[in-house]
Amino acid sequence: MDDATIRRYLSEPRLAVLGIVSAGGVRDAGDVASAWLESVSPITPAHERRLPRIAGQLLWQLANLGWIERSDDFWAITRLGRHARDLASVRG
Repeated sequence: MDDATIRRYLSEPRLAVLGIVSAGGVRDAGDVASAWLESVSPITPAHERRLPRIAGQLLWQLANLGWIERSDDFWAITRLGRHARDLASVRG
């Protein structure tokens, strides 16, 4: 995947989940949702209820992009995922 394609798929929610996965300890969407809730301003109860489903969709998307993969029952960031995260920091 070239840099232009990676930049096209970069989004704030994907980058947030990528950051959570790169910190380690993520087994499932529930883990992502918990970490995400700790990092955001208070959100509405409706958004909070939907967060695990959204996190699951984002995990699926990141896996299909090749940015994360399963390793020993945990999600782990791939080399391509690290590259995508690095591109995000310089995209301006």
